[in-house]
Amino acid sequence: MCRLLVVERTAWTENNAGRRFVSCVKGRNGCNFFRWTDPPVCARGRAVICGLLRRIERNEEELEKLMLLQEEKSNCRVQKFRCLNVKMFVFIVVVIWFVWTRF
Repeated sequence: MCRLLVVERTAWTENNAGRRFVSCVKGRNGCNFFRWTDPPVCARGRAVICGLLRRIERNEEELEKLMLLQEEKSNCRVQKFRCLNVKMFVFIVVVIWFVWTRF
């Protein structure tokens, strides 16, 4: 052992998802000290955790798609609003010009 401090980490592999361990601060470049701090997870627990992690990943991807779609819709509304403002400005200018030229 290199006698440096250890650090607690969490494994996210399929077989040990969410299982905590301590290892050398330098990780794989250190003295290779490694010890599990959590007991092994049963097969059913591993399956449930992996399923939940996949579901979270799918939900995050879907959320990202929905946020992009919402941003596109928002940008479209802004452009429509700007176009409406330009049309309103032109209408007001035409009305003022019409009223001004009649007198």
